[in-house]
Amino acid sequence: MIKNLTVPSDLMILQIRNIVISFLALSIGLNSLIRALSKKCTEEDISSKINVRNSIVKLKSLCSAFVILQALIFICVILSMIAFYFTENILTVAILIVLGLLLSISWIIELITTIYYEKKQRRGILMMMKLLLLAAIILVKILLSKGLALVLIILSFMFKGKQLYKSTLEWNEYFFIAE
Repeated sequence: MIKNLTVPSDLMILQIRNIVISFLALSIGLNSLIRALSKKCTEEDISSKINVRNSIVKLKSLCSAFVILQALIFICVILSMIAFYFTENILTVAILIVLGLLLSISWIIELITTIYYEKKQRRGILMMMKLLLLAAIILVKILLSKGLALVLIILSFMFKGKQLYKSTLEWNEYFFIAE
């Protein structure tokens, strides 16, 4: 910096720029040195780093707990399906319905919070469109599967009707098995 003041140069703009950069670097360095030597400033820096770290740890642990809970509910749904297959106990169907509702609600909450935070960060429009497309695909799949199930039920009644020759007595025996 002193050299810039004492040595004449043809480019005065370069000298001014170098002087300004030198003063900025010197002031930033002095400020950092003062903050490093001050006990109060050091404590503030440490506490702010700890607070930020604690917030990040809390967010990550809550996210992990939510993912683990979803996985456990999904496993319980699968286990209750298997239990119903082997035992044919109606209680397992009730458990399956409750767990399925919990799993669906957790997926919906996750979808809503993702849309909210993506929208909040201004990247949400594209993400929201993708999520809406995903929701539309899921809805179409559900409707198609329900429609296919209904068609299969109607076909089974049609074939069973041909087998039973449209006899009401045989239909009654088919549905209401007398002991």
